[in-house]
Amino acid sequence: MNVPMKMIDDAFEFILSDSALMTMLYDTYLRDLGIPGTPKAPFNGYIRESLDRMAKGFAEPYAAGLALAMRIAICGDALAVLESIDAKAHGFNSDVNCYVQEDVIYSEVFIKHFDAKTALERAERTAENFRQTGYCTDIHVGEEDPRGVTVNAQIDFKIYRDLWMQGRIGKASSIYRTNMV
Repeated sequence: MNVPMKMIDDAFEFILSDSALMTMLYDTYLRDLGIPGTPKAPFNGYIRESLDRMAKGFAEPYAAGLALAMRIAICGDALAVLESIDAKAHGFNSDVNCYVQEDVIYSEVFIKHFDAKTALERAERTAENFRQTGYCTDIHVGEEDPRGVTVNAQIDFKIYRDLWMQGRIGKASSIYRTNMV
């Protein structure tokens, strides 16, 4: 789907006002520049192309939604990031993978511990925190290594946006930049 340049420009303005997102975008841009065969677009062009690709995840894209979807894709879903940070603070290995597709936010929190039962208990607690916020969740235990557990959570983008606007989901910037939470 092609979106009007005005919408991309408006979404770009939203992104420019988010310093944590700009920092993470620039880190991602520099990392992508190091991949052989990657087009070497300027940073502004990189963001605009990313927004255009992001628009494909929406039935009816709009500027503020594109900016929030970019934040989720680059920085992670705020709740997933906070759950991962908390898991790390309690001795677990953890990571997140978040994206928006077809007006749904998909958030994955990976949790690993040397004890499989402890990892599963932590994943169940994480899944419950997602459910209390309004997400649908499921838990997958690693087939080869049961010490690694993934919590998959989904929420409608409009519900997430409303929770975000109400301040019920805090702004988290990255599991790697915990000082920006």
